[in-house]
Amino acid sequence: MIASGLLPERALSDTLFSVSFPATLIHLDRDAIAGSMGYEHGAMPEHFRDLLHDAVNQALAISDVQAGYRLIAPAVPPSGKGHHIRIDSTTGFDTGPRITSLMKGASLLCCFALTIGPAIDNWIHELSYEQDYTGCYMANAVASAIAEGAVELLHGHIRAIAEKQSLSVSNRYSPGYCDWSVIDQHKLFGLFPKRFCGISLTESALMIPIKSVSGIIAMGNPIRFVEHNCDSCRHPNCSYREIRKAQAQRHATAV
Repeated sequence: MIASGLLPERALSDTLFSVSFPATLIHLDRDAIAGSMGYEHGAMPEHFRDLLHDAVNQALAISDVQAGYRLIAPAVPPSGKGHHIRIDSTTGFDTGPRITSLMKGASLLCCFALTIGPAIDNWIHELSYEQDYTGCYMANAVASAIAEGAVELLHGHIRAIAEKQSLSVSNRYSPGYCDWSVIDQHKLFGLFPKRFCGISLTESALMIPIKSVSGIIAMGNPIRFVEHNCDSCRHPNCSYREIRKAQAQRHATAV
């Protein structure tokens, strides 16, 4: 599922754009967050639900969403074969066969980055320093949900941009998932100005601030949106998978 609607944006060049919106626009499913922490639907104790409510309010208050994207028209549209996607004459991503197949025929490739800001990192670090491990665990779960909700809104904005050109969009794919090496973060951020959206990379390709998301979305007429198949993902610590699992369980219970 993709959120819908255009967001305020600013053109930094013909192909590079920054997008801004308040964190209060992000929809948070508190039951899904509780599920990502290991609680069955409705099983979180009331005291912890109160703590979760406070953590959500705190996280939304200090989040500073910064997002942006670059549109690239590949000289040769992806063929959908092999493991490689050529971005331009000097840059290519070794995305693996699944992502490559889903980018087949793309007329535009949208490379994006988003962060919810450094204050969230500082808050989580402070809770850890104070040895408030329950609060730290909860803050981390809430922050992950906010980052995911923010990138859903950005994805919806990109889809609205594509629809203006009568194009469809794919799902979003990030380095580190679906056999795409995380080290390609360096190539991805090489397509942006330095510290784009306030994000920097460590040597091992970790994004700072931690609660940041980057990736690629294909745009084109043959492109279609395909839901992530979390069961096939081999990433061991994917908070998105846990949130999706909790949402699916909640929906099944409701039915």
